Amino acid sequence: MWKTGIITWKPFVNKVGEIRPEYGDFYFVYVKGEYFIKLMDCKKVNANVKDFENKYIKMRISIHDGLWDTNDPNIESRVDPYITYDSIVEIDEPIKIIYNVGNANAYIFTPDQFIYDPVTPIENSSGEYSGGEPKEFKITRNNFNDIFIQAERIVINDKISIQARQMGTGFIKITFKNSEVKGYIDKSPELEAFHDFLHNYIIT
Repeated sequence: MWKTGIITWKPFVNKVGEIRPEYGDFYFVYVKGEYFIKLMDCKKVNANVKDFENKYIKMRISIHDGLWDTNDPNIESRVDPYITYDSIVEIDEPIKIIYNVGNANAYIFTPDQFIYDPVTPIENSSGEYSGGEPKEFKITRNNFNDIFIQAERIVINDKISIQARQMGTGFIKITFKNSEVKGYIDKSPELEAFHDFLHNYIIT
């Protein structure tokens, strides 16, 4: 089956929670979650997964459940669902995400940074509303990838797309290296879930 998502690399974490940055694994992140990629079982592939790290891609995958680190049941291994692949097609590489809520407060994400650019009373039509204090801090590339997957999911959803900004709606713009996608999002459970996701995941 073909799925769209992003290839990420994560450092290995041992049993006692220690991060071993010299070791790691590749994962496929898509709208329903993420899967470990069991490279040793990927046969007759058209591309090396390492060449697609942090790229937005289509991947033809098979889903399995079992040992991650070996095929020998007598050897200790991590166990869970995983995928193998035989084909990868690059779509593009996301480099920036802008999310505006109905009051025009802006949440801006790049692969290594989050910026909160709030509305000031001078900018607001009422002359009274303030979005609070600006914020800026570092995020990881994996943080950015997770946010991209959620943003892309709703910005391409025609069922909640509208033509113009209205009270309580949102706006998302995703900039890629070679293209962009943007749209107004109607007030909906999907938009509310995305906003909650951002607050719970990265915005404090």
